[in-house]
Amino acid sequence: MKLHHLLCATAVLALAAPGAALAGPAYNWSGAYVGGQAGYGWSSTTSGPTTAFDDPEDAFVEDAFTYTGNGFIGGGEAGYNWQSGPLVVGVVGDISAANITGSVSNSTYNYTLSSTINWLSTARFNVGAPLGNLLVYGTGGIAFGNVSSTLNDNYPSDDTVITSNLSSNNVGWTVGAGIAAPVAHNWFVKAEYLYVDLGTQNYSLSEPDPGWAQINGSNHTTANIFRASVDYKF
Repeated sequence: MKLHHLLCATAVLALAAPGAALAGPAYNWSGAYVGGQAGYGWSSTTSGPTTAFDDPEDAFVEDAFTYTGNGFIGGGEAGYNWQSGPLVVGVVGDISAANITGSVSNSTYNYTLSSTINWLSTARFNVGAPLGNLLVYGTGGIAFGNVSSTLNDNYPSDDTVITSNLSSNNVGWTVGAGIAAPVAHNWFVKAEYLYVDLGTQNYSLSEPDPGWAQINGSNHTTANIFRASVDYKF
């Protein structure tokens, strides 16, 4: 709840702080900066199609399906902006710990599948325009992240649950937009949205008896992230 209040307060500052300063000297966005950010994310994982078999000539195929998740994300960032008249361009990198988790259960085939984004990092270009002391910008670049998945396969007739764990470091892309506002000479706050696509994680696993000899499938993970940051400009 405290983090939720902090995000709301930072977003309000980003929107409201410039209003009192529009009549003053224009803020200079040029320079290096570092800061911390925190937010919340909503994930979407498309699993499959999945093929499972003991004998390749007698395979079971399950169609692809999608399930969602959510959770907190937060970390640090560093960047540099160049301002030339009505244009501000910049580069920024960030890395965040995350716990964006979703799961789905299938009562027909007796399994539960879950997926978690454990950390996320981006390297992006920003292009924006000052509106008074307010900076509105678009952003895009490369995304890196770790995605882990857990399959709990239940075999009631044998009173057995077989657990399989998967983890991969994925490379994808991200685009978004944000708004920034100064709150002191060297300090500014931002509210930012990112759409992140971490690509597809292909997997192949084998279960011990009485499970499947081979399971082949894939998970495609995306996320919508809203976050706020506080930054110090040198």
